[in-house]
Amino acid sequence: MLVDLRTAIYTIGATISGSTGGFYYSDPPQEANTPYITYFLIDDVYNRADTQIREDVVSIQFSLFDRRLTSAGNKISSVALEKTAEELITKFDKVNLTIPGYTSVNFKRQFTRPAEVIEGGEYWQMLIQYQLILNK
Repeated sequence: MLVDLRTAIYTIGATISGSTGGFYYSDPPQEANTPYITYFLIDDVYNRADTQIREDVVSIQFSLFDRRLTSAGNKISSVALEKTAEELITKFDKVNLTIPGYTSVNFKRQFTRPAEVIEGGEYWQMLIQYQLILNK
């Protein structure tokens, strides 16, 4: 199931036009250009036994990265990264994935962390986290 889920997410994420550096599960390659997006599962799938319908629940986090400084040391605003985040949210807030063995997969956005400076001031990073409820 997890491989099918990661593949379905990749299929959508790879279409995000603002992520010209790529869309990667877990870690990008060292030579990845910015801006790029990574995604990974935060916790393992667990079963909810509190309803008659069996559900699997998992959280997934998207991390968006872009350069903050040009090669000359000039600052770059976070506007482009924020537009990429809007595109990601548009694609995943109402997505309808098909995963073998599940009747539906619902994405519920848990939070969006605004752009912040990381790695000595060289990069912008944004985080967007979803909880996925997979109904069997």
